[in-house]
Amino acid sequence: DYTHTEAPTEAELAEVERRVNDLIARNAPTKVSILDFDEAREAGAVALFGEKYGDKVRTVRIAEESYELCGGTHVDRAGDIGFFKIVSEGSIASGVRRIVAYTGEAALKFVQEEERALKAAAGALKASPQELEKKAKQAARRIKELEKELERARQKLATAKTVDVMDRVREVGGVKVLTLRTEVADAKALRELADKLRDKLGSGVVVLGAEKEGKAQLLVAVTKDLTDRFKAPDLIRQLAPLVGGRGGGKPDLAQAGGSDPSNLEKALDRAYELIQAA
Repeated sequence: DYTHTEAPTEAELAEVERRVNDLIARNAPTKVSILDFDEAREAGAVALFGEKYGDKVRTVRIAEESYELCGGTHVDRAGDIGFFKIVSEGSIASGVRRIVAYTGEAALKFVQEEERALKAAAGALKASPQELEKKAKQAARRIKELEKELERARQKLATAKTVDVMDRVREVGGVKVLTLRTEVADAKALRELADKLRDKLGSGVVVLGAEKEGKAQLLVAVTKDLTDRFKAPDLIRQLAPLVGGRGGGKPDLAQAGGSDPSNLEKALDRAYELIQAA
């Protein structure tokens, strides 16, 4: 453990590994001494964070680079450690970070397992281990592009299924009203669908409901000629609480999001009542 507010970079951790393994390769002998605590601290011995020490302490020195109060080191020479490999680094408390490393056979096993996983991943992408990072980034970009294409295709299909719904238009208080629960869940696509349906109405109010990733979405679109009678934000503010949300917008178009999609049908039915009462 060590005190530091910021995480070290990969390069800094690599430098720590290099310096420790260099010390191991030099195979310096360990020198163990029993000293008074204050005497050891004055000599430069490093105390482990959070540890409690008595009046007498065991100090371990390896070459000039390492001098600690005990520190758990019991090898005769640095070379006995064999190999040092950092496996993780992270925050454990405010201003306190921890480096975890393997040594000896455990470190070798860890590196071999990582190498096996690296080769397997490279093979899956038909690349060499040296090309893996480049290939992985290319694959990630391609996946993102395909996801966008799939979403566009899905939205187009959903739109195609819902634009021909004019037989569902109801006249409420002399106003044509169309409410619809749709699979078009993307906010932009939902607005585009509302525009198409509003244009088909010519004069009227469109109320759409959709569910996306467990969340509810509502949209109210009013044709320009009716915005004096029906303000889209006023309607959406009364409908949104039914799905556990809130919203707003312009006089002719307003949207809302909510946490309870189970009440979408209730909100759509409520729209007829609000328009009737206006």
